[in-house]
Amino acid sequence: MPTPLIILGQNPRAAAGSARLAGYEPWVVTTRPTVDLPDIATVRHCPAERYPAAVLGMIDDAPVAAPILLAGDMENYLDVVQAVSFEHKLLGCTVDAMRHIRDPLTLPSLPAIEGIRSCHTRTRASLAQRLARLVFGAWGGRKYLLKPRRSYLGHGIQWWTPGAAGQRIGHDRYLQQYIRGTPYTAVFFADGWSARLLGVTEILVGEPAFHAQGFQVVGQLGPVQLAEQARTALSHLSVQLTQRFDMRGLFGVDLIMDHRGTLWPVEVNPRYVDAIELLERASNVPLLAPTGPGPLPAAPRTLGRATLFASHDLAGPPDLDSLPSDQVADRPLPNKPIAAGEPVVTLFAAGASRDACERQLRERATALAATC
Repeated sequence: MPTPLIILGQNPRAAAGSARLAGYEPWVVTTRPTVDLPDIATVRHCPAERYPAAVLGMIDDAPVAAPILLAGDMENYLDVVQAVSFEHKLLGCTVDAMRHIRDPLTLPSLPAIEGIRSCHTRTRASLAQRLARLVFGAWGGRKYLLKPRRSYLGHGIQWWTPGAAGQRIGHDRYLQQYIRGTPYTAVFFADGWSARLLGVTEILVGEPAFHAQGFQVVGQLGPVQLAEQARTALSHLSVQLTQRFDMRGLFGVDLIMDHRGTLWPVEVNPRYVDAIELLERASNVPLLAPTGPGPLPAAPRTLGRATLFASHDLAGPPDLDSLPSDQVADRPLPNKPIAAGEPVVTLFAAGASRDACERQLRERATALAATC
């Protein structure tokens, strides 16, 4: 009989699919019920206005022995995670490890690694720094991003403008140096002492074809084959993180590769990340296997996943019946209004190259948006 697994977080469909591939029986709490989710999991709907506090009461009837897998943005609500961990085992990192790894100053504090550099990060500004900011307009000539501590998929990230109203650094926001380059997610599996790099995907950010805004994450392309030097650097980084913070299970590191090939880690997500779904589709290897995933075979093609967002308020979802089941997921419920900026559907594509795959995703998004 399959082992039940509770999945908590925004949009748990990808995690539920991974759980079934690994032999679990998923049981999810979500703020976004979809047509296809009940086909692969037992679903409990949590009203968005009561999320995440209501999650505590909504898992009372879940199997007592079921462990919990975090997805979506649950790392932003560690008080809730701490509460549910009293009754259920966490599959992955401890709450303590999550608290340390989500500190914006954690990555800059790590020892130097060849091929990796740390973004300048500030969580507060002294009086002298505030005066310098007003006089010179920037710290050291660098560009900065103002980031919420509780960020998910790029929501709330904005350019920092010196002296602008409402852009104070505080307990809920910090500054991080902006790095020009290509964004990636590296996926690792850790056991508290060692860690393995499982794969890398390219992140699609702020793409107008999908009606994304600002730094909003749209999706991923991959798997990406990085040079051996970059893979070695990432392996050293994962071991540092694992041994210093007791990382366990699957986790992701978002990073930027600049034009010199240098890697700049910007964030660690100690949970299931969406890039895992893409790696599993490319390899057909269950990454959530209880004993850890096996080696991933080389992928003969590039796969892609992307979310199409609503450009305006929709009275109901578009007609998706013409799209094959392997090209679409997270189908919205019939007759359910979709507000501007909300996700409409997840699209998938495959191509012989990275550019061909991205082109397919854009074409499908454009065609579908025309029907909305």
